[in-house]
Amino acid sequence: MPPNVIGIDYYLTSDRLLDDDLRRYPDEQTGGNGIDAYVDIAAVRSQMRDHARLRFRLKEIWDRYRRPIAVTELHNGCTREEQLRWLIEGWQEAKAARHDGADIRAITAWSLFGATDWNSMLAHQKGYYESGAFDVRDASPRKTIIASAVSQIAKEGAFDHPALDRPGWWRTECPPTKPARSMLLAGFGRMASVIEECCHMRRLAVRPTPPDKLTQELAQTNSWAAISIDDAGRSSRGSLSALTNLRCRFPGIATLDLQAARTIGMVETANAFLDLVVDGQTGMFRLLRAEPNNQYWIEAVAEDESGASYAV
Repeated sequence: MPPNVIGIDYYLTSDRLLDDDLRRYPDEQTGGNGIDAYVDIAAVRSQMRDHARLRFRLKEIWDRYRRPIAVTELHNGCTREEQLRWLIEGWQEAKAARHDGADIRAITAWSLFGATDWNSMLAHQKGYYESGAFDVRDASPRKTIIASAVSQIAKEGAFDHPALDRPGWWRTECPPTKPARSMLLAGFGRMASVIEECCHMRRLAVRPTPPDKLTQELAQTNSWAAISIDDAGRSSRGSLSALTNLRCRFPGIATLDLQAARTIGMVETANAFLDLVVDGQTGMFRLLRAEPNNQYWIEAVAEDESGASYAV
């Protein structure tokens, strides 16, 4: 009896390229079948990346089986904006396949509450966590930008975010037709440089701004966030501060604050903070590190009437 719906799980590594010209891939592991030797790599990392598209796989399945199709897993274990770019690309590709005649019923933002050790397909138990629509490492599940995107797509059929002004790393970037909406960055020292470098790596447009111009620039430009850094490194008594303090202001009065121990690497701190910025989170958070697996998580912090802070 034929299935009612065919499910397809689609990841960045789902489309593969087999190439027996080993000279092209000196750094790749060589495989084979006992007769031929070849490399087996993700097609998005090759010159065939433009052929690695969900719409083509959906059309092939439809042409072969002529059964309704659902995209049952659509996930990218990466930084938050790359997760978002992958989800939105998948949504657009599914719509394109449906426009071409395939009976596409749904796409699924898998997994809702994230996954642990999915980067090794559970072959290794290291406690490596990838968030999904929610991040469940804190006491209460915290919405990510994926949850916001899924909700709005379900209601309105589309979603917009400044991170979508640039494509994911797996796509060749064409000359943009309009400038990307940018974040503002005010601060000095190594942490400011690290945040700027991380933004470039993540294809998030960022523009250094003098601290005294930050509020004005946020109000008068199309910037969507303004990051400031307390990197003086000194406590009120003049000793070296144990914390790095990062703040993001969004248009209006909403703010986001992150505290991280200076023993946590600057790159880890910057990327955790940028994930929160992309999520549009507001309030106060701490970046913590777990032993012995050295994994990081973010804890929400609240203040009581006396001004003392506590985890929530």
